[in-house]
Amino acid sequence: FRDVTFRKHMESQLADSERRLRTLVEEAPISIMTFDASGIVDFVNRYHLKVFARNHGGKEAFLGRKITELPGLVRSGRASELEPVLQGRPVVLNEVYIPEAGQGFSGYQRIKAVPIFRESELVGGILLREDVTEQKRMAAVVEEQADRYRSIINATRDVLYVIDTQARILEVNDLACRVMGFERSELVGMTIPEIDAMETSEEAASRIQSLIERGAHRFETQHRTKAGILLDVEVNVTFIPKARHFVCFVHDISERKQAELALSDSLEEKTALLKEVHHRVKNNLQIVVSLLALQASRSEDPNVLNVLHDTRNRVHSMALLHEALYRSDNLARTNFARYL
Repeated sequence: FRDVTFRKHMESQLADSERRLRTLVEEAPISIMTFDASGIVDFVNRYHLKVFARNHGGKEAFLGRKITELPGLVRSGRASELEPVLQGRPVVLNEVYIPEAGQGFSGYQRIKAVPIFRESELVGGILLREDVTEQKRMAAVVEEQADRYRSIINATRDVLYVIDTQARILEVNDLACRVMGFERSELVGMTIPEIDAMETSEEAASRIQSLIERGAHRFETQHRTKAGILLDVEVNVTFIPKARHFVCFVHDISERKQAELALSDSLEEKTALLKEVHHRVKNNLQIVVSLLALQASRSEDPNVLNVLHDTRNRVHSMALLHEALYRSDNLARTNFARYL
């Protein structure tokens, strides 16, 4: 007699392991088929029958078929692309559209065929098929939303930057590229201090911290284009807490700044002219007063003296009023009665 207890125990463990593996394969949320070296299907799991065959065909509808002759793959027009796996090369097919036939599956699949070797000899393979219809639909929705988002930001009349908390540019609109003279690939990844001519990295970091606390801010600065041209800009920044991003609308105010400078120059010119006129009028009035006083000194006629004295007082009042008007900030508040 021979004690076969250990062998029986090992056989039991092997059988349990095989049952667990088969259960795992049968219940896996992906289509699994195995095939021999000729490509003939010898196993198909329940998921394939339930999801792809929609329970309208049992295993016998697939067992014994060559993988390049499976109905869904034939309808897709890409079944022949699995041929390399029968020469021992793995195959991956992404987004294979399977047209509906009867009540079967219709949608997109990701297909992977993997050869199996035993001692360097091809003995078969595994065919995995995953339903990616919902993933493709969601990707299309995301892309549509991204297109809508890009359309919105490109429709804005201002330069737009989306930056992170490190002052790094994450997204720009088309106008930003045109105004700054950079390609999108050049702008994205740059930091604000690289285009801001008035802020250092330390100052930018301080401003960002302040913006996180305040939520929004408006300020003026200068941006340097790729050609080195300085643009006066007004920046409106809003912090998006959930995304930890900043949305920056940048408006070119160079023309406004030039107009303000021209207005300032014109005002200075007019102020200088007004001062000159004031001094000339003041001097002329003083000359008139002096001439009247000189004339009075040469006359002894009381009537003439009264007329000259009265005239001199009137001219002097005019001079005082002119001085008051020149120095007044509000002409409407000048008390004219004092000079009558």
